[in-house]
Amino acid sequence: MKIKILKIYLLWLAVVGVLLILNANLLFPWQWEARKNKRAAIDYVNANYSEAKFVEAYYGTTKFNPENNGYDSFYFEQNGIRFPVIAEDGRVATDFYWTSFAEYQLYNTYIKPFVEPRNITAEFSYYSDLQKFFKNNPMADILQYDGSVDFVVRLHKDEASEYPRFVGWLYDFYCYCKEKFPFTSYTVTIKCKRSSIRFSDESAFANEDDFYNSFR
Repeated sequence: MKIKILKIYLLWLAVVGVLLILNANLLFPWQWEARKNKRAAIDYVNANYSEAKFVEAYYGTTKFNPENNGYDSFYFEQNGIRFPVIAEDGRVATDFYWTSFAEYQLYNTYIKPFVEPRNITAEFSYYSDLQKFFKNNPMADILQYDGSVDFVVRLHKDEASEYPRFVGWLYDFYCYCKEKFPFTSYTVTIKCKRSSIRFSDESAFANEDDFYNSFR
C-alpha cells in the first residue's frame, strides 16, 4: 500500500512539474498570443538595448477578461535602470526606456541627495520632456537640460499627517528646490492626507509659517 501511495505521489509531482514547465514556457494553447508578444519584446530589446537583461513579465493576454485589452508587459534592466516594454499583436507597442532613463537621472541627481540622508519614503513622480531630451541626446548630461519639470510628491500613510508641519521636512524641501533646481521653470505639488500645496520656481514664501499656512 505504501509503495502504491508513493507511486501516485511521484506521478502527481511529475504531472505538476510538467504543467509548471509548460506554463513557464508559454506552451499552452491559450498562451500563443503571449508567446508572440514575448518574442517581439525580446527581439526588440536585443536590437536596441544590447546590454539589457530580461527581469519579469505580466501577461495580460492570458487572463480571462471580457474587456481584455490584449497586451503584455515585459520588464528589462540595463545599467541599473528598470524599464517596461509593452507588446500586443506580436509587435512592440510602447518602449518606456527613455522615460525610465530620464526618471532615473532626475531622481539620482536632484531628489536622492535630499531624501536619502533623511530616510524619506515619500513617492516622487515627475512630468516633463526630459525623456525626449535624452532620446535625442543619448550622451547628454542632465545638467544640460534647460526645460521645465513638474514634480508630484505623495506622502505615504505613515507620513501623511493631517498637519503637514508635523511631517518635518516639507519646508526644507521647498528651500532645497529653490536652491538646487536649475530648470528653466518647475512646479512641485505636495499631497498630504487632507491637504496639498503647489509651488513653483516663482513662489516666495515669507517664512516657514507662511509656507505651511498655504496648504489647502
